[in-house]
Amino acid sequence: MMTTQIKNRNKIVLLIVAIFIGISILFFTNSLVRDLKQEEEVKVKIWASATRETTKIENLENNMSFIFEVINNNRTIPVILTDENDNILYHKNLNQKKIKNKKYLQNQLARMKQKQDPIVYNYETGKSNKIYYGESILLIQLKYLPYVILLLVSLLIFYGYIVFSISKKSEQNKVWVGMSREAAHQLGTPISSLMGWLTLLKSESSNFDLLNEINKDIDRLKVITERFSKIGSTPDLKKQNISKITEKSFYYMKARCSSKINFAISLPKDQVYCHINSELFAWAIENIITNSIDAIEKTGKIYLKLFFKNNFIFIDIIDDGKGIKLSEFNKVFNPGYTTKNRGWGIGLSFVKRIIKEYHNGDVRVLESEINRGSTFRIKIPIL
Repeated sequence: MMTTQIKNRNKIVLLIVAIFIGISILFFTNSLVRDLKQEEEVKVKIWASATRETTKIENLENNMSFIFEVINNNRTIPVILTDENDNILYHKNLNQKKIKNKKYLQNQLARMKQKQDPIVYNYETGKSNKIYYGESILLIQLKYLPYVILLLVSLLIFYGYIVFSISKKSEQNKVWVGMSREAAHQLGTPISSLMGWLTLLKSESSNFDLLNEINKDIDRLKVITERFSKIGSTPDLKKQNISKITEKSFYYMKARCSSKINFAISLPKDQVYCHINSELFAWAIENIITNSIDAIEKTGKIYLKLFFKNNFIFIDIIDDGKGIKLSEFNKVFNPGYTTKNRGWGIGLSFVKRIIKEYHNGDVRVLESEINRGSTFRIKIPIL
């Protein structure tokens, strides 16, 4: 639990740092954009003043090379010179491939009108010209640069998260598979020994009821060993009656549970078949029922309902135990998650693996309320 809390805290810290970096980039870039925009406005005004000087008669006798140099030095800011009726007289720094298209020039002029007021200079004759201007390509690129950077960084973080998640899941799978196969291996030796002792007891004892019970437990250990051995390998799915397998697992758990817990089951009248592995599927049912038993402190009830709808089989396992918080609905299936002092937190994680990965189904906490109980739902496709 502490490890999970530390991981969640680290994720929050990293998220806050990422947001701070993003905001800093946007603030710094926007500040540069404002400064550059102000500088371009000053340049346009200088260019407009130089253009106006070329129209004055008294300047015709003077050396105007400096004025023309100012006019020609504007190589980035798009400008359009019009008369007082907005008829285009001159333009500069627009797309050379499109300037022959009159609609293009009119569209550019309309855009410039929307962004800022024109610079107007009047002649002595009473007429006037207007200079409209837009933003340079550099300014436009600088505006969108931080968003592009943030998008690329976000994609990189997302890609890293996916790779990390896949790697982590693969590592967890290896651990679970290793534990399962080791458990199956360790169980194999005592089971073989017990079978030998049982054979010896049969030849020396006449208590057949006791021997029969011992034999049942040995068979049960064989089933458990087989279940563990199948984790990590592709299970053999066969067409089987899911109602029968579910009912058998239900009554097996009922027989080994306290009489203070009432068990009830509801099955459809029609037989329902689907492709499942009987050993693993029964294990999933038993693990959820075990979880429900642990959730009931003293007395209570467990109700299992199996029904089918829209080509899917649904199995609801309902208890009136201590319940689950809404924030923990998904966490209960995480490996290692447990609320018990001595719990390993692997039962429901095995359920998730068996149902989702091996049977192409789904398992989730359908609903739950603290001190009122929980409902787990298994969903399996019908043949």
